[in-house]
Amino acid sequence: MRDLIVDGFNVMHASGEYRSILERDVATACNRLVDGLASYGAGRWRVTVVFDGGGLSGEETLTRAGGVVRIHTAAGTTADTVIERLAREARDAARGATVVTSDATTQWTVLGEGITRMSARELIADMAIERGESREHRRRGTRSSTLDARVSDAARSSLLRMLDRQVRHDPE
Repeated sequence: MRDLIVDGFNVMHASGEYRSILERDVATACNRLVDGLASYGAGRWRVTVVFDGGGLSGEETLTRAGGVVRIHTAAGTTADTVIERLAREARDAARGATVVTSDATTQWTVLGEGITRMSARELIADMAIERGESREHRRRGTRSSTLDARVSDAARSSLLRMLDRQVRHDPE
């Protein structure tokens, strides 16, 4: 399982949904993003989200919720610095990592170290697609798992014509 290392505030500022919550209540916006990342990453990623700004003590805080590691940086330390450190640790441990940020400097740094990057907008789009699929499943029930039920009539006709040509040209 690969690491997904997310710049929390960067992602929230890239999304109208999170940005509007962020303007009213920072803690709620952070919690909402962590919840979304928990759903998005479940079973596919080891998710860590990094937020600028330490706790009241000014020290780095690390908590876990819903399978997501949540880090608030220490006073005077940027999220970018922590993200780059986590990406190097994942690379050195041969786990593989994807860093989610739209910060150009951080993107270049992680790319130069052989780490995959994803923009904040790409992550938001992926999360929205996944939520849309979940709503679709709830609305209509489970999708049929048979190929026949999922293939369009046009595709089925093309496949049957190809099969017919194959059978006619088979030397047996």
